[in-house]
Amino acid sequence: HPFFSMLRLRRQNAKAMLDYFEQLRLGQARPYFQKAKSFCHARFAAADLTELPTAAVCDLHDEGVDALLKGEACNDSGGAVSLLDVKTELCRRYLAPCVLCPRLCSVDRNKGERGYCGLTAEARWFKEALLWAEESPLVPSHEVFLTGCDFRCVYCYSWREIDNVELGRPLHAAEFAEIIERRHAEGANNLNLLGGEPTVNLLGILQLLKEVLRFSSAVADG
Repeated sequence: HPFFSMLRLRRQNAKAMLDYFEQLRLGQARPYFQKAKSFCHARFAAADLTELPTAAVCDLHDEGVDALLKGEACNDSGGAVSLLDVKTELCRRYLAPCVLCPRLCSVDRNKGERGYCGLTAEARWFKEALLWAEESPLVPSHEVFLTGCDFRCVYCYSWREIDNVELGRPLHAAEFAEIIERRHAEGANNLNLLGGEPTVNLLGILQLLKEVLRFSSAVADG
């Protein structure tokens, strides 16, 4: 089913991430931004992803993830397509019809249609700030609050902004990368993308990450 295929875009092992934060606290792991640099390196020969069938793009994705998890060096010779490019292309396809969440609205968000989350293909945000109310290895954390959600939790404290996506602003990757750069200079240890449930904004998030990984000193500084 397309939804289960979409899950390959998500974080595969939450326990591994918790273990990583503990290793980071003990000085036994590289900072996340430094590790993430390889995420944007070209791994594959030059190709027009839009011309490939979805099954072939999925195979490229799995190949890249396996190499990244194994810590294998990137093969940059002649490469033009990164793992992040592959993820972005898959996500764009999973918006038409949309299968980014279990509700499976099946609207074509690439054409401006809206499902339960209220979003088109455009990601939107309504608040960003440096916050200290996180686990000690994470603070200060640059937290970005995105509009749109596939839940309706009765205890949600930002339901007005999340439920009414028009209260948010478009997430333009180049412009927001400058905000991330500024927050990094102010001491941010990480970029924390929140919602709502941020997966419904996944395409915009992937586009933002590529912009950040390409230009931000947060990456260069590790």
